[in-house]
Amino acid sequence: LCLRGLIAADKKEEALEYMKTMQDMSSVGKNKYHTGNVIIDALLDDKSEKAEKVNTKLVFEGIVPTSGISNADLCVIMANAIDNAIEACSKDESGKEKEIKAKADFKQGYFFFRASNPMFEEVKFKEKNKVATSKSDKEHHGFGVANIVHTAEKYGGSAEISTDNGMFTIDVQLLLEQA
Repeated sequence: LCLRGLIAADKKEEALEYMKTMQDMSSVGKNKYHTGNVIIDALLDDKSEKAEKVNTKLVFEGIVPTSGISNADLCVIMANAIDNAIEACSKDESGKEKEIKAKADFKQGYFFFRASNPMFEEVKFKEKNKVATSKSDKEHHGFGVANIVHTAEKYGGSAEISTDNGMFTIDVQLLLEQA
């Protein structure tokens, strides 16, 4: 279902990432994360391994719903936010350990997700909540935040970005569909 949803939404990169996550999940004995959603547990395990390669620790707190939002949409939000955070941390050349903080919760029909990471270069905005990619191939990059915003809006929610005190933070809130 998740893979079909990603393909139907023409999200090829996310579909390939999801397939890799599922493949990796079958070879992983025990998950490091326990969010209440096994797909997100596998996703976080995969992202944690990638973060470690750039001397970064992924810290997750909270719970992730298993209904009211598709796993594909959860993956779009969380994978894009964490991938962007890992990429930002990879730009640090100090050798110091970095930390990405991710937090999720759902209350009274709303899902909340926040990811924050240190910044090592200036973040440029095209307009509010529209980040300009720093990659030279702008035609094929720079869609992660836009996909998060679009997915949040699909559920009657929003995504807000802030860059304060050397930290990049994305806050997502959306209304879960009633089953």
